[in-house]
Amino acid sequence: MVFPGRRSTGCYVCRERKVKCDGARPACARCTKFGRNCIGYPDSFKFRFYDTTSFQSEASTPLRPGHVRANRATVQEGKGRDPSDRTVQPTGHDRPKVPSKSQSPSVPQSLSITSWELWPLSYFFHQHVLIVHRSPCGGHLAFLPELYREKSSEPCLKHAVLGVAYLALFNSNRSHSLWIQARNNYSTALMTLAAALNTPESAARDEVFAASLFLSMFIDLSNERKNSLNAHIPGIHALMKLRGVASLRGKYGRVLLAWAFMQSQIQAIASNDFGYGCLPAPLSTMENPDSVCRAGIVISMISNFCESVRYLKEYMQVQVRGSYDSSAEPSYELLEKAGSIMNQIDSWHARLPRHWKAKLKDATPGSLPGGRISASEDSWTTCFAAIISATHLFFYLQFLQYCECVTPNLEALKALPDENSIYYPLYGIGSRIQDSINIICLSVSYALGSMNGHGEFEPFHNTKHGIGYNLLWPMSLVATCQFSTTDQARLCQQALDYTWSTMGRVGSSS
Repeated sequence: MVFPGRRSTGCYVCRERKVKCDGARPACARCTKFGRNCIGYPDSFKFRFYDTTSFQSEASTPLRPGHVRANRATVQEGKGRDPSDRTVQPTGHDRPKVPSKSQSPSVPQSLSITSWELWPLSYFFHQHVLIVHRSPCGGHLAFLPELYREKSSEPCLKHAVLGVAYLALFNSNRSHSLWIQARNNYSTALMTLAAALNTPESAARDEVFAASLFLSMFIDLSNERKNSLNAHIPGIHALMKLRGVASLRGKYGRVLLAWAFMQSQIQAIASNDFGYGCLPAPLSTMENPDSVCRAGIVISMISNFCESVRYLKEYMQVQVRGSYDSSAEPSYELLEKAGSIMNQIDSWHARLPRHWKAKLKDATPGSLPGGRISASEDSWTTCFAAIISATHLFFYLQFLQYCECVTPNLEALKALPDENSIYYPLYGIGSRIQDSINIICLSVSYALGSMNGHGEFEPFHNTKHGIGYNLLWPMSLVATCQFSTTDQARLCQQALDYTWSTMGRVGSSS
């Protein structure tokens, strides 16, 4: 296939009509002028084919600012390779498609890596590094380009990132050689990480902590854990405890902690393994936490509550099977804890930065947006809000299960308006559940896609895979929630199926 030259930058409508497009976003001037629906622009990250005989699999080239290119020079085998890199280079028809150039600003500059490493890294950075301003954590993995530039000499970090990058490209390309590369890098990362964990001083380093987080991401993208807890979460939780509050003073301490609590707390709750959802004591009692850290503290309280509910349910089952002991009836201390958590949730929402609140202003009960909000390009803030709202929704559902355990008359509790009653926290639980579901659906409709007039999900053009990856659990929760409306459940289920298909797992929504 011959590349015909510079690709058109026009919108899909203008390209179809073969007319000049000014490229304005979110809608071009021509579509706006003539009242047409401007449906977006092609993804700037494209692959193009070359004669594969011109490539040397052992070639090495520095990464130059502003563009990415493959080194076609014939080099002596093994030259420029990392001696710790034991991966197999693709050959023949299994060679991946070569990216023509990367428009993503997140690709590290002036970093000498092999050309075969360059392609998956460029693709992964383009699809999963979401850099936005004035947003929680600055975006998803926004710290990665600079961290990789500074710390890629650490083998466990280098191979963990490469493993995830090759896997992400494999999910899109389905080339078997990419799967081999991903697995080889993952195995090497495991061995080198084990060596880096020999001493507490070495284990507490940012690059070692980041490596463990990327290994957990590898498991997620490979869809190997199903409904079980990610095997790397216990190690991540132990490293969080080892690093403590002191790590927040480092350059990458806060952003790594924010990502770690999303990886560990959310997955622990989603898999009902609540012990790993509780923040270590030094982190759960930190002074003057920001909105991201406060979210982690609230989620830690939720995990503790959910674990207590699980023990209560097991206790009640024993009481049913055995002789009833009235002196051992469950106490109502959990009800007080639930009320405290609801107050903390309300406080978190009230203290959100103003620009975060602007993203959620349309999340009112009963409303389901029909299209993308074009006032801002910041999809990550609503995505982050959906993740936190999913934990709140899960808490409300667990709270209802608790109430069903302690009273046979749940409907009577729902009607109690008396603030002096110990059951008062239950009052208004229905609107809380709907608010959380609405926020998640709003985020999906804003960041990923929306339903068309035929009741089918239509993804937005150029939506990054990182958005869908982070919305997996919130969408799954709404799709199966008994309190979701038919439209809400359909939106999230079809968006979930689409997201899994982009990750190479068609029809898998488990």
